[in-house]
Amino acid sequence: MNDAIKNVVKVSKWMKNGYLERDYEYLTKVGFIKSEYENPRLNLVISTIDKNKMYGGLSTAVKLYRYLAEYLEMDMRIIMTAESIKSEIMEQYPDFVCMESGQDSDAHKTVCTVDVCNHSRGNISVRKKDIFMATYWSTFYIIADVLKFQKEKYGIDNKLLYLIQDYEPGFYQWSTEFLLTDSGL
Repeated sequence: MNDAIKNVVKVSKWMKNGYLERDYEYLTKVGFIKSEYENPRLNLVISTIDKNKMYGGLSTAVKLYRYLAEYLEMDMRIIMTAESIKSEIMEQYPDFVCMESGQDSDAHKTVCTVDVCNHSRGNISVRKKDIFMATYWSTFYIIADVLKFQKEKYGIDNKLLYLIQDYEPGFYQWSTEFLLTDSGL
């Protein structure tokens, strides 16, 4: 078989009813549980904080987040959405404590993950004074319902920060992702 035929065969395995099969599991929403702790906390929702995988946008988001949290004297929680917590990552952030996603804690600096490796996001604890900072359209989408949760559980209207560093639909060709990204702006 020549290379062109091999490529057609490979692509045809991805086809279902004439369309490319897509996996949108990364858009699974996060669940929320009420926290018993009161300290104000700034939450960074980001795909990864692994410095070996960071590029300008992720690096800028982490720097801005740390600056804001320290300036505002808030507890810090980093919520990774696309990667499990590994010891190599925690070694890069020695002042942070690793937490399970559904675990509640009064620690001042924590990292947890809500990646979909187990086909579910799980829950995160939410404080009354939690503020969330999304870094990309998909991180905004999966966490946006937190405002409704805070309104129902604590009776407050809170805000969600969305750090937009670029025209995000431009990262995708004319595709489903382009439309999903564009609809969130």
